[in-house]
Amino acid sequence: MEGASPEHWATVLRVSEEEFVRFRSESGRLTTDLDILLERGIPRTTVPLSDGATAEFNDVRNKIVRVIRRATGCTVLFRRSYVESLFSPHGYRDLTYVLRNQARREAISSSAHALHDEGFSAAGFFFPTLRIGGRGFVLEQYDFEFPDRPGFNYEPVDLDESWLNGAELVVVEMVSAGYLTRPVSLNGFRMTP
Repeated sequence: MEGASPEHWATVLRVSEEEFVRFRSESGRLTTDLDILLERGIPRTTVPLSDGATAEFNDVRNKIVRVIRRATGCTVLFRRSYVESLFSPHGYRDLTYVLRNQARREAISSSAHALHDEGFSAAGFFFPTLRIGGRGFVLEQYDFEFPDRPGFNYEPVDLDESWLNGAELVVVEMVSAGYLTRPVSLNGFRMTP
């Protein structure tokens, strides 16, 4: 889940292939209830932007393994390690990772890109599997691109060397802030333009 896209598209309409072919160009009325889930971010811990920096949050050790700087940003190789009790329920936390420069009052987010089973090699270092263990000791490894990889919209932030020198990685937990349900009715709705 941590590697999921920040955009979650809901299923609005389900039709069979035959229904789509038959009604794709016809106008009609779409009436549905729109459920909007609201979340708010709570900063849980900060980690200085430097190789080997660590911080603990809820018995989870968060470590920046390596920071690979570029002229216009950086890649952060990140590791989380913790111990799960054999009989505890599997917990899920919706975490977001933000690079913040407090002095400039600027921040930029990145989605977590899980490192694959075959590992990840950068600057002569090899980092093995994404997750080791199930119950007991768990090791998870991610890389974050700041700014994020193409395809995500963000406000441009110039991540030059002076910006990165004053930066820290912030682990933000997204918690429920409630939901809204609103009826929606669209006249002239068509499945294709």
